[in-house]
Amino acid sequence: MFIGLLPLMTALFGVLRGGERPRRAFWIFSLLGSLLVVGFALTQNAAASLSGDLLMLAAVIVCGLGYAEGAKLTRELGGWQVICWALVIACR
Repeated sequence: MFIGLLPLMTALFGVLRGGERPRRAFWIFSLLGSLLVVGFALTQNAAASLSGDLLMLAAVIVCGLGYAEGAKLTRELGGWQVICWALVIACR
């Protein structure tokens, strides 16, 4: 469920690390969508483990950072090289 927060995290790290500047409408709808995702998740699994939700949230944050860093690297290396290096690193 929390994977719906990934676009917001990616944009946030894109701003912080890559100097991107999304439009105001993006932020409004991204925050609205994220609030809906969190609200739905909180109402659906009240009996579930909080630690599992926190681990998933941490994973979404790390993935957002990874996507933003990958996008930043494509400016220097090119898309296909960044993808290849990501695969090499992931296989180790």
